[in-house]
This record gives sequence, C-alpha cells and structure tokens, in this order.
Amino acid sequence: MKKLHLAFLAGALAVSACAPAHTLNVPQGHDVPPSASKTSLDRLAGQPETASGVRLYQQARYRQASLELERELEVQPANYRAAYLLGMSYLQRNRYEDARDAFRLALELGPDRKTACHIHNGMAYSYEAMRQSKMAHYHYHLACHFNRANGYAQQGAVRTEYRDDAPPKPRPLARSGGPSKRPNG
Repeated sequence: MKKLHLAFLAGALAVSACAPAHTLNVPQGHDVPPSASKTSLDRLAGQPETASGVRLYQQARYRQASLELERELEVQPANYRAAYLLGMSYLQRNRYEDARDAFRLALELGPDRKTACHIHNGMAYSYEAMRQSKMAHYHYHLACHFNRANGYAQQGAVRTEYRDDAPPKPRPLARSGGPSKRPNG
C-alpha cells in the first residue's frame, strides 16, 4: 500500500511539473479551476430562484451568473449552494479574493459533506492563485478529509506541500569558550 501511495505521489508530481500555466495567476499544474459539482448544479437548477444563475453558469456567462447569484443570496442568505456557485463563477473570472470570500460564506452556512469537499477545492485553488501556498495546502487537505478519493485535492496537496518562499533559517549557534553571563556561585 505504501509503494502504491508513493507511486501516486510521484506520478502527481510528474504531471504537475509538466503542465505549464497559461497566465501568471493560474496555479502551476492547473490550467483551469475546479469544475462546479454536478450535484450542486442539479439541486440549484431545481430551485426556481437559482435556476437562471445555474443556466448562466452552464452557458459560461460567468459575469451575469455571479450577478444573478449575488441577488439570490440577498433573498436567501442561507443558501450555501448558491454561495458555492458564486465562488465558482468568480474563479472562472479570475477574481480570486471574491471567490475566497464566497467560499468562506458557503462554509459558514454548513454545507453537506460532498459540497464541503468541492468548496475546499475551490478555496484552495483561490489561495494558490493568490500565491498563499500554506493556506492552499491546508484547504486541499480538508478537501481530502471530506473525500479521500479526490484526485484534484490530492495533487494540489502534493503540489503545495513544500513550496515556501524561503527555507527556514537555522538559529545561530551559541559561542563556546567565551565569558559566561551566568553569575558564578
């Protein structure tokens, strides 16, 4: 089992190292943001209040979809799926901070387990695009917690694990042989 896990990690690293990013803000190894959950889209499409926002999102009219979903959240502030889809539409428009805020709202509204996994994927992608790899890593791990078979989150967790801006600096060693600062006695 351990060999299989290591082989998967090596493969994930090889895949992420080969794929170039098309823009400066797109996380390395991901050309496109995560896609919206089909379950959430189906449930939102079944609600008359959010059906137009879902239809606009599916037609790749993300600006209009985000406006429609913002209006929906004013009417139904407890609709975590609408907040999630709003975050996804912001991701598609490269508005990463707005996407992060929409995902935070969706998490605060108490989503079901499956949607929480997708929300954490989106939030991790947002953080990674904003070059905050520690927060991205944290949310990729949370997505893995909600769905262990989520390959998108597993690859993201591997990709962001050791990406720090600077390695930690070692502490200076204490001098030996010099005068002691402790009083004798």
